[in-house]
Amino acid sequence: MASSSIGDRVAGPAFHLLAVNLSGDGSGAVTSTSAGIDCSVGADADCSQRYREGSEVTLTAAPASGSTFAGWSGDCGGSSQTTSVTLAAARSCTATFDVEQEQTATLNVTVAGDGVGTVTSSPSGISCPSGCSASYDTGTEVTLTAAPASGSTFAGWSGDCGGNSQTTSVTMDAARSCTATFNVEQQQTATLNVTVTGSGTVTSSPSGISCPADCSASYDTGTEVTLSAAPASGSTFAGWGNDCGGNSQTTSVTMDAARS
Repeated sequence: MASSSIGDRVAGPAFHLLAVNLSGDGSGAVTSTSAGIDCSVGADADCSQRYREGSEVTLTAAPASGSTFAGWSGDCGGSSQTTSVTLAAARSCTATFDVEQEQTATLNVTVAGDGVGTVTSSPSGISCPSGCSASYDTGTEVTLTAAPASGSTFAGWSGDCGGNSQTTSVTMDAARSCTATFNVEQQQTATLNVTVTGSGTVTSSPSGISCPADCSASYDTGTEVTLSAAPASGSTFAGWGNDCGGNSQTTSVTMDAARS
């Protein structure tokens, strides 16, 4: 019988340990394409595995919601979520996860024109003219509302906002700038003409008519004008005609149009 010796024995394949570590203030998980690594924070985490010498193991990092993957270190490198490591010896790779930093964009509002008004926002932040700049999370839809003051009108939006509705919306996918224009309200007027027949005078309240010297005056639309007739000595007041009526010496007319 042939004898055997230790030198005749065939050595088995070598195995090396691959260890994965998690780092950073964020959270996430690392898995391997070759079974064995399923590493995350928790009691059931499997963050190390022995592989046959020469094996190439692909690791994939997956950040949790609210986190980002910052990169690999140790025996792995790069910032791609996927990396590979060859087990020529024991290896250790660290995956770093950071808390996701919310990106913001600034909205600037300008109030223009010779009128007066305010602009407010939803979500809150803009209350112009006192607070005309605010930062919002990227992607936020901001609704702006323009409110003209008494005696002013809203003319419209310009810049990154448009239209002449008092309410407009802008998406904060970048820095945005909107201008709200307010103009002084132009008061409409109507003319009152008075004719005197015979001998006497007619005056008005509000002032403007003092006929026969001043028999025509313009008033803001909607104004109620009171006319008073005063007959001269030796004359009597007979009454009003056209847009005025009655025989009382005092009458009123509303200036919703030209009157006579």
